[in-house]
Amino acid sequence: MIIELQQRLEFIVFSNEKVGNRHNINSHRRKSRGRNEQLYVFSGAGISYFNPKAKYNGKWVALRPLSTEGQVFGKAEGEVLGLTATIPFGLGLRMGLGSFWRLGIEASYIKTFTDYIDDVHGKYFDPAILASEIGPEAAYLSNPSTQNTSWFAPGQQRGDIENDAYFYLNLTLARNLTYKNYAKQRKKMVKRGKYRF
Repeated sequence: MIIELQQRLEFIVFSNEKVGNRHNINSHRRKSRGRNEQLYVFSGAGISYFNPKAKYNGKWVALRPLSTEGQVFGKAEGEVLGLTATIPFGLGLRMGLGSFWRLGIEASYIKTFTDYIDDVHGKYFDPAILASEIGPEAAYLSNPSTQNTSWFAPGQQRGDIENDAYFYLNLTLARNLTYKNYAKQRKKMVKRGKYRF
């Protein structure tokens, strides 16, 4: 599970925004016309809370409290805080659905400053110590493999030491809260006699 808070800055690469009305002066008929597309890139800064889990005896168990690499004993190469700064990068496309609504799709790459989002970072810890000090679930989840256990001896490399990153694809639906329909306001003023052509 990841919960993220971001502050982003967007740069619009391409925009095709045509919103308004085309008037037929003779009959005063209005034909609505509008197009609204934007292609944009973004980046920014954020913070993420992460809580990796795995199944043990049919139940999802949080891995951070189990200290699967011996973090609680000070033997791990990194610390598990559950929080990390992030830098999002992305590309998006949104299209107008009338004057107020926009539908879009967005691809994001999130760089983090931790290698523990998946609870794998450094080296294997002694499962006997994990079992006696924390519990059998810590020993099992530090290495669920039942074959070739000589490959996963304490002190051997468990994962890479590069910081984690993740991707996601979003569908977005947004409403413009600041849009003013001037044509509608003009109609109201004409009805009240406060506006004349």
